[in-house]
Amino acid sequence: MTYDDLQVALLVLGLWERSTIKEIKTRHRALVKRCHPDTGSVDDP
Repeated sequence: MTYDDLQVALLVLGLWERSTIKEIKTRHRALVKRCHPDTGSVDDP
């Protein structure tokens, strides 16, 4: 993973570069839960 990839990943999660591992995991799990077809719903355009 390059530095640019990391920046994009953090941007998608709505986090900053200085976010803790705990913050990253929490946001990632929330996003996965929201986007998973069996548990959440994502508004399709």
